[in-house]
Amino acid sequence: IIDAVHERDSYSEKLTRTRAWQQTEGIWNDTGTMAVEYRRSYNRLTHRGTMNTKVIGLLIKGTNSHPATAHIRVLRPLAAAAESLPIDVRPVTASWILPGGGAMLDGVLVQRDAVPPHQTDELIAFLKQRNLPFIYEVDDWPWKLPTDHRDHQIDEEQRTPMLTLAQAASVVTVSTPKLASILKEMGCAVELIPNASDEKLWLTPLPQDYIQQVGERNGLATGRKKILYMGTKSHAEDLKMIAPAVEEFLKAEASVELIQIGGGYLLPGAREIVVPKES
Repeated sequence: IIDAVHERDSYSEKLTRTRAWQQTEGIWNDTGTMAVEYRRSYNRLTHRGTMNTKVIGLLIKGTNSHPATAHIRVLRPLAAAAESLPIDVRPVTASWILPGGGAMLDGVLVQRDAVPPHQTDELIAFLKQRNLPFIYEVDDWPWKLPTDHRDHQIDEEQRTPMLTLAQAASVVTVSTPKLASILKEMGCAVELIPNASDEKLWLTPLPQDYIQQVGERNGLATGRKKILYMGTKSHAEDLKMIAPAVEEFLKAEASVELIQIGGGYLLPGAREIVVPKES
């Protein structure tokens, strides 16, 4: 304090520089950034400099956990791609990119309404100025959802920025031909990428003793053919639509057992299994 009083000009200059650092590099040069740089260095060493790893920033909802659509459409597919392509992906935010973090990226992927409305225009301008390509990923029509949909809370303040992002993106990735058609009419460059099963999750063999344990605990070791439905409660209305057809099918195929996890509406004839909290 005494030194600061005697050297006010020097102290003020240092304080100004410190605050400037806190608002820029202090935000983006975090442990995540350091981890990416370490991985790139190790990659160059292990591949003797033959691989030029590209870093892709992911703007997705959630911090410590992410919604199902982020795992299905972004995180799991890119994790699989990273096994054979020289890419490194990391979740980021607009607040991380704008102070300078964007300089650490080679491309950006934005999903749905992950960018706060008040940062949309600034982010688009930043990416264009630095010639950073960005993908806009959307697997639904969030700006025109029925009132009973769990994402219906997306309001007008969010709808306009989402459309702005879609129209400004290098390419928009969608899950259905219908959504592709809608966005093409808006002048967007669209790439159709249908949803698919994650082979590592669904096709990787499990230990036989574990299969037996789960089967016995949940009454699955019956020898009957089974159909599994598993999904979030946002699909309750979808299940109500197909309920009559499911009921007719189970009447015609009495040997088939329908197992349901989640969904928000129990299908007729289905046996519900609740996933244990520890799973």
